[in-house]
Amino acid sequence: ESELDAEDDEWDAFGDFHYEVYPISVDVTGNYTFALTISSSVRQYVCLMEGNDQSVDWYSAPNNLGLNFASSTQGSFITNMNAGQQYYIIIKEDDGTLSPMAGTVSGAGNISISAGSSESSVTLTYVDTDTLDECGLGTITRTWTATDCAGNSSTDTQTVTIEDNTAPVIEGVEDDYRVECPDSPVFSEPTAKDDCDAQPSLTFEDDDKTDECGLGEITRTWTATDCAGNTSTASQTITIYDNTDPYFNEDLPQDVTEECDAVTPAATLTASDLCDMDIEVMFNESTTPGDCPGRYTIVRTWSASDCAGNSIEYVQTVTVCRHNCSCRR
Repeated sequence: ESELDAEDDEWDAFGDFHYEVYPISVDVTGNYTFALTISSSVRQYVCLMEGNDQSVDWYSAPNNLGLNFASSTQGSFITNMNAGQQYYIIIKEDDGTLSPMAGTVSGAGNISISAGSSESSVTLTYVDTDTLDECGLGTITRTWTATDCAGNSSTDTQTVTIEDNTAPVIEGVEDDYRVECPDSPVFSEPTAKDDCDAQPSLTFEDDDKTDECGLGEITRTWTATDCAGNTSTASQTITIYDNTDPYFNEDLPQDVTEECDAVTPAATLTASDLCDMDIEVMFNESTTPGDCPGRYTIVRTWSASDCAGNSIEYVQTVTVCRHNCSCRR
């Protein structure tokens, strides 16, 4: 305990704390003056309260208690103090700097100021309670508990809600394009990423609008889904077409002139196609009389079409004339 027994005594407070509390008493009833000699915006005020304990909530809002106080804007106050009454002088600052707050107490008699307490005697702990799901979404409630050396405590809580309302992003889907049969359509191989989910799912479905020939459009739609259920989609359409004619497999018979008793039979032709594996060759033969007896013309026609309607045709003309025929050739 330190005694201030002159009628104009000084205090000088230092420390990395936000407040100090000093029990104070006087031995003569009368008026006493409390005056700040160093005042700044950092250490805000000094105030005086009376009582037998410190149970009043002077720390959180001392200016609201109707107490006597001095501050950077009001440098001093005068108050009556009773002999034998316990008072507390409270020195409060804003931010934990090490600047001193100094001042004087003067009045009717001797003044006793006991050793003070600082904020370092208050412990502050917290406990977190979370209701997070497997995606890490939900709420976390933090409860702080402040406890002084007397065991008095107070609590306060804060709840943080973690949510995800942003859909994942699909990257790498290329533009629509056309491909001619027999080349197969090759779809993109996209990926999905999400700000919260490191592994969003990526699935796809095909809408196949090709006909019986395998020609037309196929649209592939990808869907990305993150853990929170947010989804995004992207699609690519590939058009398959066939503009290529089928072809005959064998050598084609050429136009000929033959004797009537030695006409070569019609060739058997087959055809193939790059897309259609089942090409049928149609054959037609017609005979046209010539300009004299024993002379005539055979026209043989082979034709084939693929599933897409692409077609080919080949015509052979066989001119037949009887041996020693007097007709002009």
